[in-house]
Amino acid sequence: MLTLEPRWIQQKLAIEGYVRIVAAGQPEVRIFDDLWALLLNLGYWAATHCLGQSAYHVEWLLTVQPGKVSLATESDQIRLSVVCGDKYSTATFSVRDFWPAAVAAATRYYALLERLRGPDDNQVCYVREYGNQARELLVQQGWSLPPPPESDPSPPPLNVRWDEFVLYTRDYDASREFYSQVLGSAFDAVQLFPATQNVEGWVGVLLADDTTTLAGRLNDNLNETSGFSEPVNDDRQVWWDGCMAGLFGLATESRPGPVVARSELRTRDLASVIRYYTQTFDWSAEPIPDGWRLTAQGLEMAVVRTAVISGVPQWRHYIAIENIEAAVARAEALGAWVLERDTTGVWLQRQPGEEFGLSALLPGMHKC
Repeated sequence: MLTLEPRWIQQKLAIEGYVRIVAAGQPEVRIFDDLWALLLNLGYWAATHCLGQSAYHVEWLLTVQPGKVSLATESDQIRLSVVCGDKYSTATFSVRDFWPAAVAAATRYYALLERLRGPDDNQVCYVREYGNQARELLVQQGWSLPPPPESDPSPPPLNVRWDEFVLYTRDYDASREFYSQVLGSAFDAVQLFPATQNVEGWVGVLLADDTTTLAGRLNDNLNETSGFSEPVNDDRQVWWDGCMAGLFGLATESRPGPVVARSELRTRDLASVIRYYTQTFDWSAEPIPDGWRLTAQGLEMAVVRTAVISGVPQWRHYIAIENIEAAVARAEALGAWVLERDTTGVWLQRQPGEEFGLSALLPGMHKC
């Protein structure tokens, strides 16, 4: 039995997602791309070119990242190959199983798109004729669309959320004196640890309901990227993420921490960051006017924006404080300087390699 299912990051308009293809005896194949273009090519366009032909070879380029997909017949089998950067995956499926599943997956996705956008949307109208042709060709082969899966074959999503925000410093006493004066009572819950060669400054620590699965995903990413992990104390591990956007910690148990108003991830590669955090943490992503919003079960985990000032990728965590202007004044009096200011907060630097954010403490704010 072959399962070919589109997975969308967020059920909104045209959002980057992937198609998951699973069949007995074959490696699982995942194709990440804009779903509108991917399913048009895989489920409709390729089907109209290939169904009824004794031999064929078609290929197309991915739209959101360098790479291509190709399909070729081998007797009554079809070989699917996916090239993405320096990664290559391939699998062989029964023609009889593959085409009905591909056309059915595209049909389900575009039906969802039509419900979201309406029947007169330009993209909905564009694919409608391709879908009719593909389904008619299936009928001519004597095949019918398989029913949708009764249940999701994938495991439930992980619940990964921020647990605390800690400071790794090379000058413990000076850091404690500085932040206790700037943050006041908000500093009471902050933990300080010695900096290492790779880890310095403020780091957000994540807690997952299934740390074994999450650690496995992180280690898999380390095998494919130039990221690293480093144990920094008994129950903390710090990782440099697989898209080289910034540091985060992983905890094995929850601890108290300061109230954080918001978290931002500044990056030079929005597409890679969205793929990494949605695939690794099962976070959802939705576009906003100046970037993307990452959420976990409806709660905002971060806003992802393009790094425009220094161009350096980094996580930014803004500590909530009651009187932000007074705190900024105290920080500046102690030698810190403001790097960036907007309507929601202030980003400061105490010393090279140690930056932090301050934001207003709003009613109802609490630790994630």
